Amino acid sequence: EPQTPNPKSQILNPEPWTPSLEPSGILNVTPDSFSDGGALHVEDGRGGIGDTVDLAKVVAEARRMVAEGADFIDVGGQSTRPGATRVSSQVEAARVIPVVKALSQAFGGGGGGGGGGGGG
Repeated sequence: EPQTPNPKSQILNPEPWTPSLEPSGILNVTPDSFSDGGALHVEDGRGGIGDTVDLAKVVAEARRMVAEGADFIDVGGQSTRPGATRVSSQVEAARVIPVVKALSQAFGGGGGGGGGGGGG
């Protein structure tokens, strides 16, 4: 059964919606991510998960996702787990922008920058 396109995606992408864009990867760069347990972060030296993301791990994970068919990758800097505390847009940007830049460089895009996204 055909799926209905999201009207907002039509605004961002005027091309006709196609199911080929369905596969995606999600990189949660929140230290309290419930989906990966902070696997993309550097340990804090006390056996816990620190606030710093390991960009080499992020790029490796993104390459794995692309190899498995992801057409796009969502970088999440705000945890959406039940009970998570909202962070400011500045904190979210500080989490997301370095990752987007690293992915852009790794995949030949140059600089990167910008935005947020769902977290997990």
